[in-house]
Amino acid sequence: MSPLEDNRVIPDFKEGDEICYPMNNALKREVFMSRQSEQVLAEALSLPPIERAEIVEKLLSGFEFSERRTIDELWAKEAESRIDAYEQGEIATIPAKEVFEKIEQRKG
Repeated sequence: MSPLEDNRVIPDFKEGDEICYPMNNALKREVFMSRQSEQVLAEALSLPPIERAEIVEKLLSGFEFSERRTIDELWAKEAESRIDAYEQGEIATIPAKEVFEKIEQRKG
């Protein structure tokens, strides 16, 4: 249980407050979310993987930062490279449904 889940540890935490604590030989960082945010997150996590991926993409696209254009260009270049490799028979594909089913099996 994280300190944010244990009200006995940090009873005065407010929305937006941060905490860092050791967990599994690493430093874990959490931000306290409102009940509404926690509910939205829980609902999003219950969606199928493809829908969760779409939500992530839409959320991330809402952030603007100076490196975004560079990152988008690099991803476009990587995608083109992968398409070229596929078309030349250098790589095979796996249907997305199969990939997401394996992810769900590992979670379950």
